[in-house]
Amino acid sequence: MKVLSLSVLDLREIFQVLCSLETQAVALLLRSNGGAEVERLPKCVADMQAALERKSLGEWLDAEAAFEDTLTLACGNQRLHQIAQGLREQIVRVRKLTVELRSDLQHYTLELREICALIQAGRAEATSRYSAHCQTSLDNFVATLQKYKLEAI
Repeated sequence: MKVLSLSVLDLREIFQVLCSLETQAVALLLRSNGGAEVERLPKCVADMQAALERKSLGEWLDAEAAFEDTLTLACGNQRLHQIAQGLREQIVRVRKLTVELRSDLQHYTLELREICALIQAGRAEATSRYSAHCQTSLDNFVATLQKYKLEAI
């Protein structure tokens, strides 16, 4: 199997679509209450925080992936979940290669904790907060790639 490199533009486009899907998942969750899956979101964030405290970036990535997977699964739209999974599979290698370069993991995790609380409280602002979180994360990710002159990964 041949692994193709992804340019910064490719990554930006993939993340933009993924952020749109995940933001839509939040909106759908708020309409449906998400059932038992929603209860898993705070645990995923707690796992992310625990991994940071242990300085285990591999575990942090696993917990982040579990959060994103749970989010899109809990929204109840199987097609959205499948498309999001496909996009995440395209960037998993890049995330593994760049996680050590990122300086925003603590803030990223804290924001997700706050967004989880909004989702659990059924607060509509969770959607806009998640969208803003995604945009900030994308901007930080691209800045990191550019800082280290990683034009293609």
